[in-house]
Formats: sequence, structure tokens, C-alpha cells
Amino acid sequence: MYEANKMFLTLLIFYSVEVRVVNSEENTCSSVPHDTVGKRLPLIGEMRPQIENIIGFQMCLKKCKAKSSCLSINYDRSQLQCELNEYKKNETHPLVEDKMYIYAEIERSVQGGVICGDKMCNLFSTCVTTKANRKICIETVCSEPISQAPRIVNGYLSKITDFPAAVIYKCNPHYVAIGNKEAIQCPIDGKWAEPSTRCQHETVKLANSEVSYKGLLYVNRDGTWGTVCDDGFGLIDAKVVCSSLGFTRAISAHGGAKFGKGTGPILMDDVGCSGDEETLFNCRHSKSHNCNHGEDAGVVCG
Repeated sequence: MYEANKMFLTLLIFYSVEVRVVNSEENTCSSVPHDTVGKRLPLIGEMRPQIENIIGFQMCLKKCKAKSSCLSINYDRSQLQCELNEYKKNETHPLVEDKMYIYAEIERSVQGGVICGDKMCNLFSTCVTTKANRKICIETVCSEPISQAPRIVNGYLSKITDFPAAVIYKCNPHYVAIGNKEAIQCPIDGKWAEPSTRCQHETVKLANSEVSYKGLLYVNRDGTWGTVCDDGFGLIDAKVVCSSLGFTRAISAHGGAKFGKGTGPILMDDVGCSGDEETLFNCRHSKSHNCNHGEDAGVVCG
């Protein structure tokens, strides 16, 4: 009995969840509603619970939440076994004494879901198709569905995992990843974080700034980096620049070497974009110029 309790407490610590173990005779709730230590729900007729082996108590609860038909669990502390029940205790089927078990009911606060074969997946689960072409709901630990994972400009989700909930980003061809990492996770009962990666076109960059979202504009033509003259350069042109840098919008366009004078050749003059182009090179522009580096363009993105 001592070893079983010790193992159970170790599991609770491992999952970083505080659960108050209570006296079953007092029928006092723990941090999870309606849980009862030392009791379990017996089998009812032909109904058999789904069994999950070698998992902790909190993970057992998560799996029940992910399964839309699950209403309660019997957790065997000695065997680390989880029984997912599609029914709850009632007057006809009361709990029975069993010192190795914890019984808990699921309070569902999230409504709705998606149809998955003959079942309904809630927001704690995702519908997937198995190799046998069978649709099943699998659990996620995120409180937001994977469909709400943030997207990135000029990139895509190359890999999605449900347990743990995580996404890996990749950039489109001719774009390079800028940032600390390409993957983000959604923590237990948490929300998706904003990705720290952005996808920047290989022919554009900003300089002369301590932050990535503003600076002196450089473009690359045939392997040579150079600046852009500010003649005719405006907010619509800055929108194309910011989009090619992986940002969602342009805040302002600047001329007169606002971010300092550049070096090397001036590669563009008289730029005129419509706003939907992929890069400045797809916009109307002149390769010749009558400018100097005191007229270098810059942008501020958001």
C-alpha cells in the first residue's frame, strides 16, 4: 500500500499538477470536480470502458476530455491504468469501495465540436484518419484547437502533432527563415503563442536598425545588394516590402536616408507598386537613377 501511494504521488509531481488526496468517507472533492479516492464505478451491463495503460491520473482526465463520449474515469493507482467510462454514477449504479481506485467525473465547459466518423470531436481532441481509413478522435493538451494555430506570412505549417500540440513552420521557396525557432507548442490548458519565425524573401533586407521591423531598405539584384531611391516611394511600395519581409502590414515609408545612408549601388528608382506584388522587383521601377545615398528609402513594418 505504501509503495502504491508513493508511486501515485510521484506521478502527480511528474505531471506538475496538485491534487488533494482526501478521505473517501468525507466525500470531499479534490481540485478536479467530483473525484473520490478509494471508490470506482462498476461495470454496467455489456458496457466496457476503454482502457489506457501506464499513464498518470491527470493524463487519464485529459484523455477522457478528448473523447466526447467519455463522462467519467476509474483510475487504478496500483496498475497506473485508466478506464474511460461512457456513463456516470447514479442511484441505480452507485460507486463501490476499492482502495486502489480514484473515481472522477468530467465537467465539460467547452461546447460544440466536429463530426468524426460516427463520433463528435470536442475542442480537446482532433479528428484524424488512420491507415485503415477509420476516423478517430485523438486528444490534445491545448485548450485551443490546432486549426487556430497561427499562420505565418510567406510560409506554411509543414508538420502538425496532436500530442503534444505543436506545429513546425517552413518557408515558401525563395524565402529564408528569420528567428529563433521554427516550431511552437501549445502548453497544457494554454493558448497558442505567436511564432518567433518569419519568412523573408532572399532579395530584400533591412539595415541600420536595432530592431527587425524597420530600417534602411536593401534589395539584391543578381547577387549584388544595393539601396532604393526614394523618388515616388510611398506606403503602397512599403506594403510590398513589408510583406516580402514576412510582416503583416506597413506602418510608414521613409525617404531622405531616414535610417542612414547606404553603401554600394542604387539599384532601383521610381518604384510604383499596386500593393499585391511579391517583391519590389515585380513592381514597375527603373534600373537607372539620378539619386544619391542621401535619398535612400526605408520602411517601418508591423
